[in-house]
Amino acid sequence: MVIGGVKKNSGPGVEAEKIYVSFFCGGCDRNLKLGTQFGTCGRWFHNSCGNVKAQLAESGKGICDKCRSERLRLQEEKLQNTLLQIDDLTRKNKALEE
Repeated sequence: MVIGGVKKNSGPGVEAEKIYVSFFCGGCDRNLKLGTQFGTCGRWFHNSCGNVKAQLAESGKGICDKCRSERLRLQEEKLQNTLLQIDDLTRKNKALEE
């Protein structure tokens, strides 16, 4: 997706004013002229900075490294909680058997 000047629609009969919007890469924090926006977080990345593969750049699907790390952290936390619950239920089961 090319990012550049955006025309503001001021209504009929009014000359449109050009508004330039700057986007910065979520990977290197440099100005972004061409890149991909991830739908999960809305961050923009140069295709090289966000580890965006060519097919993902065209389809717009994917997940950035920051979101992937956060998702992995949350999954690990859920796993730890589940393991604690299993240990607790195992202890309760042993107590009931005795």
